[in-house]
Amino acid sequence: MSSEAKGENITKKVTATHIYFTVQDGRQYDVIDGKRSINQLLTHVFKPDKRGFSWEVVDPKDKFLTVEQENFGNANYLKLLQEIIDDYDVTMLVDNKHLFFFPRGDYGEKIEEPIRYKYNTDSVKFDIDTLNLKTQIKGFPKKDEEDNKKYVFDPITYTSPKAEKWGIRIQAPVEDDRYTIKKNLESRLKKELNDTPDISGSVSLKFKTDIKIFDWVPFIYEPLNINTYIQIVGITDYPLLPNKLPEITLSNTKKTITSILANLAKKGVL
Repeated sequence: MSSEAKGENITKKVTATHIYFTVQDGRQYDVIDGKRSINQLLTHVFKPDKRGFSWEVVDPKDKFLTVEQENFGNANYLKLLQEIIDDYDVTMLVDNKHLFFFPRGDYGEKIEEPIRYKYNTDSVKFDIDTLNLKTQIKGFPKKDEEDNKKYVFDPITYTSPKAEKWGIRIQAPVEDDRYTIKKNLESRLKKELNDTPDISGSVSLKFKTDIKIFDWVPFIYEPLNINTYIQIVGITDYPLLPNKLPEITLSNTKKTITSILANLAKKGVL
């Protein structure tokens, strides 16, 4: 909360973050290893104290596989949930303190009705960001306990096939002493590398729509030669302004839902 005084007028500005972020106040000190399911990890995270949170995994097609874990734990709940999202390629939705976990891409309908410039929107604010695009990343595993100048296996360098188009653009390395198995670190590097341009932005619609958050819509914007499915990650309604139509926030970035929610919360969308 911030206060401001001008003459005799005093104003206060209050920024409220989503209650989900109180999850960072819990901590799991114990660590586990081995092949684990997403349900096993979530049970482990909330074992010390649920702090009012509940969760469910929605995976009717059994897409979630077991993943080899190394030293999973000894962190706050928010960090551990982020690790789960990354390791299992998860879309997480938040309803108050109840968390839903879906395989990425399984939540949200594919809508045939496009959002198209000059058709149902005249206002487009878009950012196509290649500044953070990288095509190569190096990973460092756990150091040898007998010789801290060595590692349990040689560091790995992964180069994306997209380096042919964009050239070699090096991302900050992964240095994580949880990794003692080479294939696990290789998998982490492939997930971590941001080798796709980030497309994100917002549009103001010209008329009402039944589009829901996390639906996938064809977005057509001829001035920038964009014609692709992009996910809706935010909808801003104006219930007190009946003539003001909703604004839609779109994104195809590799950001997790946690990151998107955090960013939208900072902007006051949530």
